[in-house]
Amino acid sequence: FSSYTEQQIKLMIESHYLCFSAERYTEMKDTYPALATEYLIQYKDAFLEILDDCNIEISVIDELIADTRMSEQEKKMIILNTDISELDSQMAQWIRNSHEILPKEYVQTAWNSLETNQKYELLKNHIETFDENDLQQMFTELDTDYHALSDRLRKHKVSLYRNEVNVIIMKYLEKIGYLS
Repeated sequence: FSSYTEQQIKLMIESHYLCFSAERYTEMKDTYPALATEYLIQYKDAFLEILDDCNIEISVIDELIADTRMSEQEKKMIILNTDISELDSQMAQWIRNSHEILPKEYVQTAWNSLETNQKYELLKNHIETFDENDLQQMFTELDTDYHALSDRLRKHKVSLYRNEVNVIIMKYLEKIGYLS
């Protein structure tokens, strides 16, 4: 790639003149790092087939999940290929807002990295990921209005504002027998 200008390589990518391979991606990111994400997006079908072979930096993963040309399912594949210890705040935000079914450990890792005011959306979108014991602990991490939900030793009345998040939470808690 070094014998071509960045503009020439960009045109080659956009024209699908190049073949995709993990080795070519490595060469691309080493020679023209600004074009690496575009290369992956333009060749995303081939890229996703060999995702395991491509050593993708976290910053590139963040760019991919922020790009509207990637489908939610494609973003999920990329997230699930990322080591859980490397999930960053942008990935946590994607998990928070996503309706994709994800393994519990990914959702829990996102939960742990979110601010309290951001956890409600994650809980709304992924409540079925968690069991009663998980939810009991999670309610202690939310605003004090939710702390009463963590006390399962005795019957008591809990009042929450009626909004979309709370309706979803309450319906699920009734469904699993957490509330009576």
